[in-house]
Amino acid sequence: MCRKHTLAFIACVADDRDGGMADGLRRLIGATVAAIFSAAPEIERRRTAKNMAANRPMELTVARGAASLPASRWAGKGRAPNPQDVYERGFMAGLEAHYSARDIEARILAAIRAAGLNPDERLSPEELAALDHFHTGGLRASRELLELAQIRAEDRVLDIGAGLGGSARLLASALGCRVDCVEMSPDYCAGAVLLNRLTGLEDRITVHQGSALDLPFPDGSFDVVWMQNVGMNIEDKRQLYGEISRVLKPGGRYAFQEMAAGEAAISYFPLPWATEPADSFLVSAQEMRLALGGCGFSAELFEDTSDAHLGRSIANARPAAPGQLGLGIFVDNLAQKAENARCSLEEGQVRLVRGVFRVK
Repeated sequence: MCRKHTLAFIACVADDRDGGMADGLRRLIGATVAAIFSAAPEIERRRTAKNMAANRPMELTVARGAASLPASRWAGKGRAPNPQDVYERGFMAGLEAHYSARDIEARILAAIRAAGLNPDERLSPEELAALDHFHTGGLRASRELLELAQIRAEDRVLDIGAGLGGSARLLASALGCRVDCVEMSPDYCAGAVLLNRLTGLEDRITVHQGSALDLPFPDGSFDVVWMQNVGMNIEDKRQLYGEISRVLKPGGRYAFQEMAAGEAAISYFPLPWATEPADSFLVSAQEMRLALGGCGFSAELFEDTSDAHLGRSIANARPAAPGQLGLGIFVDNLAQKAENARCSLEEGQVRLVRGVFRVK
């Protein structure tokens, strides 16, 4: 059910003051809503750009079983939950489900052995590249962005939405720099920790489960923030870019690759980043640039690479043959998602952009 219909439905239930809805149906709906709340994973209420812009203090949050919400929304015994909170919980649960991969460690180890590799011996990041670069263009795109970002061995790097940590291992192994990874999915975090250990890079890479909208680091912690194909799932771009700016040192760089909105609405689903339209939050390249500028960034490089990408074969975008590593080990329905993404790009519904911006 989409957001509009969900909010309208809950509002109808809450406003049924005339008793037009049968008591039995009302009790059933109330029980259903309660079940949703008790089953959803615990989600900490994050501060938003709206609150920051209004300079309002954050409300005290109260844990209620499955979630944490501002205390004012729970005030009053028996009061119906706020429809917006129901939507946010449902969205987060759906996003976590989209990026879930049960038993990911066992699946990775089995795939490594099936590919003829020995997980008891140190593996190289290159040997794992077909498995752990879950973004458009795979390892090749990561190497190109690495060259453009001009990262140094002494730089401290933050990889947001790191997935299984393929790019972090590329940076750590090629340059010797230290990398912190922030990833929302607990399954992906577990996979990243495993692969860091198998490549002997656990001393250079630290994995944090968390949100890109509330980064768990002090101001000015990083020389470079790195992000590939993550912003499509984040509606609040101002909060996202504000957090990136906050954790960067003065003069720090933000290196990224993203999908941007094209001239027409996306008509192909599911996609690698979205099961349905409600999960996708694309903005145009121009809107992206303006939002970054509003958060104190200036562009050193910003380019559309859609045509160049379409002219290449996409080795890791299709299920690997038996006995080979590939994204299909942990990404369900990969063939359809990859084909839909390519059709969207070919028809101009999405664009692929990359950039290096410096914070003022």
